[in-house]
Amino acid sequence: MKKRLFIALLSIISMQSTSQITLTQSNFGKLSAYNYLNGMGVGAFNYNGNGLNFDWANNVLPYQGTMDYIPASDPYFTAQCDVYLEGTHSVSGLMYNVDYYYTTNANFYGENALYIPAQAYNQSATTGGANDSIIFPEQKILLSQAREIVHFPMTTGYTHTSDSRRAVNFNISVAGYGLSNAPAQNVFHTVRHDTVVGSGQMRVKSAAGTSKYYNVLVMKSWQQTTDSFYLSGSPAPPPLLSAFGVTQGMTTNTNNRLYFFRENRAQALATIYYGGAPFDSYTAIDVDGDSLSFPNSVVDQQTNNIAYVLYPNPCRTNQIQIVLWDQTDEKLDYVMYDIRGQVMNSGTCLNKQGKIDLPLSAELKNGTYVLKILNRKKESLLTHTVQIDR
Repeated sequence: MKKRLFIALLSIISMQSTSQITLTQSNFGKLSAYNYLNGMGVGAFNYNGNGLNFDWANNVLPYQGTMDYIPASDPYFTAQCDVYLEGTHSVSGLMYNVDYYYTTNANFYGENALYIPAQAYNQSATTGGANDSIIFPEQKILLSQAREIVHFPMTTGYTHTSDSRRAVNFNISVAGYGLSNAPAQNVFHTVRHDTVVGSGQMRVKSAAGTSKYYNVLVMKSWQQTTDSFYLSGSPAPPPLLSAFGVTQGMTTNTNNRLYFFRENRAQALATIYYGGAPFDSYTAIDVDGDSLSFPNSVVDQQTNNIAYVLYPNPCRTNQIQIVLWDQTDEKLDYVMYDIRGQVMNSGTCLNKQGKIDLPLSAELKNGTYVLKILNRKKESLLTHTVQIDR
């Protein structure tokens, strides 16, 4: 009876209520690498209006991939940028490598710099000249106008437009046009128009379990990129552009998206992609699988009739404690899985009179994990979701 009373006192019951949020730098967070889930099975939903309920917990959303945002380390960028993502910029048949830098500052969250690594591409297949080429020198570019994804503050009624101009230098050699290492530029404008169209609560379900409800803002976003080309400071001649399959001022990228933003996390809880189509037929849904919280931070559960309490959860230190009842084995095994089901850590832990002090490896990144404790017969005693947020 005392044991049951003790466990009951440790149980936390949380009442969910919709609360209107306002996002600023102080409660938005900075972008970091994260694992994302495939949300394509969530079905139809309404995203316009306030007090909406997005309950995406009917099915487990499978692991889809990882967005590898890398902390900025180049001194040229570190004062103004947080992370970067390795990518490309594509214009018809021309594609080159670009690192896109992002920041969260007092005014906005968005892309504010580019890094162009040195690279060269033979163009003989396009122009017919054996030595024809396009060569990009190394370039470090701080944008005078960022591509603002969120301008602070953001809340119900928010609308914002940004126009970001980027100019990338290269040298072009095309014998048929008498060009030998001629200076050229690819100038592209990216225009965004964003509007908060809804608000409410959202919860999702990963392999680790069902998350708590988060208060979210639904942002509807339209983005379009146009590209232009210059040769020796003047607009490139149409015949040359035609040889590369491009035109001056051509639209090269249109993206319609919905973002579901929560507090304290730069990455949207869910991002819905429509491509260049209207907002009625999506092509992909990504769900942030990391930094999910679950309804109880101190949890009373029973698995195989073993009563236990695990805390703290979320864990912001290098150790968690587990209190066990009716378990006499002094040595137990543990396995820590990530949301993909991959083993991230395993070993043996000591059961000291019903208490386990379980160290967490410093190599475990912030995110959601599943902890399994087994007895010496390799029988599962408990399986529990653990959130690391150090």
